Amino acid sequence: MLRNNIHKYRMDMIGSLDQGKLLLILCCLEVLVGTFVYAADPKPFKHEKQIYVDQNKDIYVGVRQPLFLTVSSSGEKDGVKIPLYSKGDTIRGKVPLPFKSKRGGKHKIYYMDLYDKGQNIKDREGLFEINVDDLSPKTKFIYNGSTKHRVHNKMIIYGSNLEVSLQAEDVGSGLKGSFYSINGSNFKYYQKSIPFESEGLYIIKAYSVDKVGNAEELKSSEFRIDKTAPKSSMSWSNIRHKDIASPVSNIFLKAKDDYAGVGRIFFSFSGSGKKIKGKWSGKPISLKGMKQGKWNFTWYSQDNVGNVESPKSISFYLDLTPPKANLAVIGVQHKKSSKTYISLSAKIKLNASDNKAGVEKIQYLLEKGNYKSYKKPFSLPAKHGLHSVSVLSHDKVANVSSKKISNYYMDLRLPKTYHYFIGRSYKKDKYTYISKQTRISFRGKDEDSGIKKVYYRIDDESPKEFRKPFRITDKGACSVKFYSEDQVGNKELARKLNLFVDEEPPEIYFRQSIKRIGVKTIDDTKVGVYPKGTSVYLAATDDASGIDTISWILNGQKSDVRASHIKLKSRGLHTIVIKAVDLVGNLSVKNLNIIID
Repeated sequence: MLRNNIHKYRMDMIGSLDQGKLLLILCCLEVLVGTFVYAADPKPFKHEKQIYVDQNKDIYVGVRQPLFLTVSSSGEKDGVKIPLYSKGDTIRGKVPLPFKSKRGGKHKIYYMDLYDKGQNIKDREGLFEINVDDLSPKTKFIYNGSTKHRVHNKMIIYGSNLEVSLQAEDVGSGLKGSFYSINGSNFKYYQKSIPFESEGLYIIKAYSVDKVGNAEELKSSEFRIDKTAPKSSMSWSNIRHKDIASPVSNIFLKAKDDYAGVGRIFFSFSGSGKKIKGKWSGKPISLKGMKQGKWNFTWYSQDNVGNVESPKSISFYLDLTPPKANLAVIGVQHKKSSKTYISLSAKIKLNASDNKAGVEKIQYLLEKGNYKSYKKPFSLPAKHGLHSVSVLSHDKVANVSSKKISNYYMDLRLPKTYHYFIGRSYKKDKYTYISKQTRISFRGKDEDSGIKKVYYRIDDESPKEFRKPFRITDKGACSVKFYSEDQVGNKELARKLNLFVDEEPPEIYFRQSIKRIGVKTIDDTKVGVYPKGTSVYLAATDDASGIDTISWILNGQKSDVRASHIKLKSRGLHTIVIKAVDLVGNLSVKNLNIIID
């Protein structure tokens, strides 16, 4: 053990009673200086009591600290010192009995002249003061350089760059020193602030000692150094497809920190020539109001003691454009004016195209009711008239097209075909009589999609498309079947026309009302001679259609009179041209020469 002796001197003047002289007595106090002893386990040092004399030569001692008095006739340091024994010391020559103070404060030693009975205590000479220090120092932990955070009102967390200082005060003899131990290590003498560079849990214990050996009770501080940044992550809510987001997509952020806890999460968007910054509030981050295009989203978190993680980022494309729906007709259709006509067998095919995310689904609505998901081409209701189809197309990020409405006219009515003749025709019984010169024509009529083609077939021939009027040259009876087809394939039932081609002209007959009275030869032709007043009776027959008209021309003069006989009143040669026309226009002509005498 190391022993230090500290000597402080104070001189008092006392007078000799018998000689009236003053005797110089030096009182000297001697104590042992405290010794530092390391314990087997990290415990505070042992500090022995000692005397301290400050710069003003004031003496400080501890409570119950043994004190010894000595006298010397010399004020020199090396002068002879003689111990003073009290009346209680029965054995002289050994170490005198010490005296001790029982409480702190200012204590006084007096010199009294026992022969001066009238001496007042205020007049006592040789007053000596000793300060008894019974108060230990008080130490505080001072934390600098780092952010502090208390978790659940218990554990204290600090971040990087923490330095701990010990701040001690003593109101008595003064501070001698401070000592500290970290996590059970041996106590060390505190000289300067203590840096904590490594992450982990720390228990620091400290105390201070004053200059007379008073040591305070151990102070303890427990805290953790957290130098690890939090870890954050992001997630999407609502609709998203791969790296494509929609205006209804939301971003969620979360972070985890093992010790200090998450303080804040920062984020930013950059793209389309803009940068948007914000702090995570716990609510979804909406993409509404942002422009379509490519964006970069960056985020990072910071804990409650200032540890900041490295920024993270993702890129995504904000798709604001809905798909475009298309409708097509599979099967027979026809566009006329602003309408699209379709047949019963036609089906509606839907498809859609999208600029980025791709088409998710197509929905359609017929007339009224609820939308259905499109899976395959569908038929319209089998009802003649106008039908509407409403279509919505959805892409994979919830963009929905505006409703597209297409109207289709279901044409279920059959066309009608009319026939007519160019030339003479005559209907009798089950036949219609025509001549070889008569042309047959057809006209189809359809009030909806319109006529596409008209077909006809003569007897057992193959059907032909009607293009222009035609003639039938074979005489006799025949049948013509005809029908029309409209633009969407509706065909009427074939209609039948029974025809008879009459190519034989009528046969003309005539007879005179009076018998012939003679014969004359004119230009080598014999001509009968009849008396005046003779009439010629006319007639004709037709084996098919029948006679329509019989007309005659007398002597080159056409008569408007349609009579079955001609009365000849004037004498001379009469030339008569007789014409007979049947009901289909076949003409028969016969000439008659007759002489009236």
